[in-house]
Amino acid sequence: MLRDTEIGMTKAELVNNLGTIARLGTKDFIEALQSGADISMIGQFGVASKSFTIAHDTDNEPIGRGTLIKLFLKEDHLEYLEEHKIREVVKKYSEFIGHPIQLIVEKKVEKDEENDKKKIKTVEIEELNKTKPIWKRNSDDIKHEEYAVFYKSLTNDWEEQLTIRHFSVEGQLEFRTILFIPCRAPSNLFETKKKHNNIKLYIRSVFIMDNCEDLIPEYLNFIKGIVDSKDLPLDISREILQQSKILRVIHKNILEIYEDSQNRHKLAKFLCYYSTKFADELTSLKDYMTHMPEKQKEIYYITEENQQAIENLPFLEVLVSNHISVSLCVLVTGQYSWSANFERIMKAQALCDSSMASYMSSKKILEINPYHSIIKLLKTKAKADKNDKIVKDLT
Repeated sequence: MLRDTEIGMTKAELVNNLGTIARLGTKDFIEALQSGADISMIGQFGVASKSFTIAHDTDNEPIGRGTLIKLFLKEDHLEYLEEHKIREVVKKYSEFIGHPIQLIVEKKVEKDEENDKKKIKTVEIEELNKTKPIWKRNSDDIKHEEYAVFYKSLTNDWEEQLTIRHFSVEGQLEFRTILFIPCRAPSNLFETKKKHNNIKLYIRSVFIMDNCEDLIPEYLNFIKGIVDSKDLPLDISREILQQSKILRVIHKNILEIYEDSQNRHKLAKFLCYYSTKFADELTSLKDYMTHMPEKQKEIYYITEENQQAIENLPFLEVLVSNHISVSLCVLVTGQYSWSANFERIMKAQALCDSSMASYMSSKKILEINPYHSIIKLLKTKAKADKNDKIVKDLT
């Protein structure tokens, strides 16, 4: 219920507003903007389309001066009266609004009465949006602990962030952003059906969407953070942003480069990796090719969790020596089963289907290299004396 007991509307406001169910206010906004009026309040209470019906007032309650508005929810939307739903909506859309949002909460408190504990109901007023938008402050004034608390509240992570990037852009375009890189890779990094990114988009501290594909590319989906802009245009729907030049400028400032096919080849020159020839230092593709043997026609690469895990792989010996006969034996898997690396990834999943994993896990096959010098020596000794102690110990 909303009640206004002040002066109500003027004659001009009555002429303009009587009979009007809802008004978007775009024309008024443009006129206020052109006249130089204070527009700091515009957008502070979200953006949404109004949809309701007007019913006849049967109470006939005298209200005196002012206006009384009663809102009734439909039966299939009564969940919005529940405390947990109100908290959820406020946290998602209006957590960082500058105006306090308070909720009247009933709590049961134990009270001693003549050695008998009884639970009595108390009514308290709780502020739901206590978290302040730290991205509006100067980065030099924010402590590391404040960043850590904000990061955990934003991502529900139990660990602190690895690094932070906090900056603002002012001028013709104005926006602020805080980007966090987690200290560990997300568990769903290799999943295809996941969110495109984890950057939340705000306009004047009002939450708009958390999966804006135009902010950062998909290969940076592990980055978490917020972008708050004052200049982004909106259409009627909160979920759909208009394709605008402003969004592309924000995208450019976040990445500091344009993402297109032309720059992809330019950036590839700066990619550096470890190699078997230079294990202790990074090398570029150009340097790698200058040290390739003349007979090498292919470039081999392999991925693992860390460099030591790669060095311990048994089949890496083949590539290092560039000849298959050097390797004594190797474990291989069938071509229609999971690879060894993917099987390791699936075992690490908390909700992995163990029954399906047993079917998809590859059958390990031990292949012996018959041309290896050790195998040839064992064969010779076995032919000479089947009871040779050395042969029995090794086989």
